Amino acid sequence: MRFIAAILFTTLVACAHNAPTAGPVNVAAVRHEIADSLHGERTILSMGHVDHAHAVVFTKDATNARHEETWVRAGEGWKLDQSVATAP
Repeated sequence: MRFIAAILFTTLVACAHNAPTAGPVNVAAVRHEIADSLHGERTILSMGHVDHAHAVVFTKDATNARHEETWVRAGEGWKLDQSVATAP
C-alpha cells in the first residue's frame, strides 16, 4: 500500500514540476493582431520589446509622423496604452 502511495505522490510531484509555462512569444502573431487593431489608420514600421502582456510598436500615420506605441494585452486582443511621437 505504501508503494502505491509513493508512486502516486511521485507522479503528482512530477506533474506539478512539468506544468506548462508561458513559453516564447510569437512576435509575428502579435504584430498581426495589433495591425488588425489599427484598422489601417497607421502602418507598423517595426516591433520593439514584446512579451506576453506588453508590446512596443513603432508606427507611422498618413502624414508620415512616427510614433512609439505601447500596447497591452486586454482579454483576447491588444489595446493601445500609450503613444509618443518620435523624430523621423
